[in-house]
Amino acid sequence: GPMGAGIATTTAEWIAALVFLGVLGGKLPSADGEIGSNSARRRTQGGKDDGGDDTRNVDEAILTVTPVLQLPKWTDIRPLVVASSAVFLRTVVLQVAMSSAAAMAARASGSDMMSSAGASSSVAAHQVALQLWLLCSFLCDALATASQALVADGIGRGDSDSVRGVSKTVFQWGVGLGLALSSILWLGTSSGVLTDFF
Repeated sequence: GPMGAGIATTTAEWIAALVFLGVLGGKLPSADGEIGSNSARRRTQGGKDDGGDDTRNVDEAILTVTPVLQLPKWTDIRPLVVASSAVFLRTVVLQVAMSSAAAMAARASGSDMMSSAGASSSVAAHQVALQLWLLCSFLCDALATASQALVADGIGRGDSDSVRGVSKTVFQWGVGLGLALSSILWLGTSSGVLTDFF
């Protein structure tokens, strides 16, 4: 039942977290099958210097991540906090709005003896509307995730034209997707298809 699903989910998340920490600490093999490949390694590189052959060992500096049981300094996490502040504020406002809507639906009641049934119907209708809204948001998130990867790739390559092109294309698709989803919801509500279906 729900308890078993919760136990299975929590256990899987803890196992994944421990394995991930083991890979970061160099105790478990990473995706390339080598233990400690996330630390510094040496490679042989051949080249020519002053007309002669020169084969030398070059230290390749790779970021090493080691888990520690201490809180980071404020100077280290300040750039992360500043960069994620807008997303954090958006998430807080979104959760407050959704919680307020659920509370208003739960308090909805009539003056007759069927007030509890009216409140239950309001909560059920709110959950249906919330699931439809989440379905539309997940469709938009799929477009957003792909665009973030393409924009990050373009910025990493220093290709500003590609970044502008991707941004313009995603903006057009976003407007079209928003209009299409809103039209579908409006038609389904006005025609009674959604209300009859649920």
